[in-house]
Amino acid sequence: IRVNVTNALASYSRLTEIEAWGVAGSLPPTTTTLTSTPNPAAVGANVTFTATVAGSAPTGTVTFNDGVVVLCNAIPLVGGQAQCITNALTVGSHTIVANYGGDAANATSARSQLFGFDMSGFSGPLPPPQRL
Repeated sequence: IRVNVTNALASYSRLTEIEAWGVAGSLPPTTTTLTSTPNPAAVGANVTFTATVAGSAPTGTVTFNDGVVVLCNAIPLVGGQAQCITNALTVGSHTIVANYGGDAANATSARSQLFGFDMSGFSGPLPPPQRL
């Protein structure tokens, strides 16, 4: 930023020009993947969601959501991975989203994965629907 001050009067100044420059272009893309362990898991047991972010040595944080509910907020990346451990999941399907916030050298990215939890203790990505 460059600031030019002209016509200073006593202890006052007039600001006549402000210029600012930015870096043109966009940040390189990142890819976020999401897994869960154990798989299968019993309902009410601890489940660990792991987000892996691929990019240009990504740093920063990942937030894990179950739909609109935040499970783990701003978990720092360590070696390109962030983990969320929760036992708050109920029986049924859950859309888990891992949101990577980006950093000075990497763009943001997210991964959404549908997981199912039922009374038999299975957890994992749900299979694609079958046409009957």
